[in-house]
Amino acid sequence: MRQKIKIPTKLSEVTIEKYQAYQRIPDEATGKTRYEAVLKAVANNVPDNLDHVPFRSLKDAAFKCEKVMYQEIGEMQHLIELEGKMYGINPNLSECTAIEYAELMDLSAEGDDQLHNIMQVLYRPALKLGKKGDYEVEPYTYDKKRADLFQAQMTMDIVFPVYIFFSNILLTYNAETAKCSSRKEESSSTR
Repeated sequence: MRQKIKIPTKLSEVTIEKYQAYQRIPDEATGKTRYEAVLKAVANNVPDNLDHVPFRSLKDAAFKCEKVMYQEIGEMQHLIELEGKMYGINPNLSECTAIEYAELMDLSAEGDDQLHNIMQVLYRPALKLGKKGDYEVEPYTYDKKRADLFQAQMTMDIVFPVYIFFSNILLTYNAETAKCSSRKEESSSTR
């Protein structure tokens, strides 16, 4: 009996784990090797051996998988639910600790292999859910179980908007820090 390969059609069908596997495909991989790698990384129910799949079908399926990665990014989701538990982004960013920012900067510098850890810094168990959509989150502490859950189940429609938002904050922070350092060096050299 032949397996039916499940090709994702939207970002909500691609987990962090699948995205990370996709990002690890070497740039040098081309042709059939690349198409097989893309399918195995992104699609579901892919058999180990794809020799029976015609080249054109393999190429078309891989193209569809890659096309999903370039879909328009939606709105940031402040609250999400995984395994019956609500997680939220800190609703008061001015209360983020230096440790949270430092972890985000360090993890962001390490790249896509750390997306699940970045998300566990950003999304934490939500507390005191209000009727008007207000909530609080638990104080930040590293939680490997949460990171593993996010890697296996959080999808890229959730990840991309929040990751881009916080990456822009970190870039702005780094640029402003560099400007301040530059001004300090200029003022101390003129003395």
